[in-house]
Amino acid sequence: MWLDEGIAAQMEGMTRDDAIDQNEEDESGAGGRGRGGGVVFQPEANTDRLGQLHEALAADRLPDLATLLATRPNSLLGDSDELVLDYYAQVWAFSRFLAEFDNGRYAQRLALLLRDARHGQMKARVEATLVKNGLPIEQESTGLMNPTAVFRVYFAANLDVVDAQFGEFKSQLAAQWESVLQQTGQRRNSGRHPRKWRGQYAK
Repeated sequence: MWLDEGIAAQMEGMTRDDAIDQNEEDESGAGGRGRGGGVVFQPEANTDRLGQLHEALAADRLPDLATLLATRPNSLLGDSDELVLDYYAQVWAFSRFLAEFDNGRYAQRLALLLRDARHGQMKARVEATLVKNGLPIEQESTGLMNPTAVFRVYFAANLDVVDAQFGEFKSQLAAQWESVLQQTGQRRNSGRHPRKWRGQYAK
């Protein structure tokens, strides 16, 4: 589902925190690695996804929200690598949008969705809401809940409104890319592009 992949992409962003002792034990006796091992997860530090978002937005390659919600990443396998990278950049941005947009307008609904998913209550809530509103219960051939229906139940029935808000948010995120390039002192033709720092920490 779009949120699964979006959260996974968020966890790719990290910064070093030298104040965290990798060998330090916490109160439970667990080692420091269990507490982060010298890194702090920060979605905004994911320069791979930010750079791809900037590039895809400039090239007008990003689909609308309805298409994004309905897309399964495995359906993109075999297509252009850029389409796959665009997808992950967009779900990274979308998961941030749900948590951050307009001072957390959707944050409580996101927390409810995650809580329901954790306790196995998401399907029941979605089906009960659809039945209450006289709507059909849609499932995919895999038996999973329709991802668009999940979004409509937890966040908003009107996708057009959210799509416009998300478009604004994406533009704001993409605008940060030039600042990232300036801070790192890297340009696209420098041979070491920030988006290609695989396996390294953003500092």
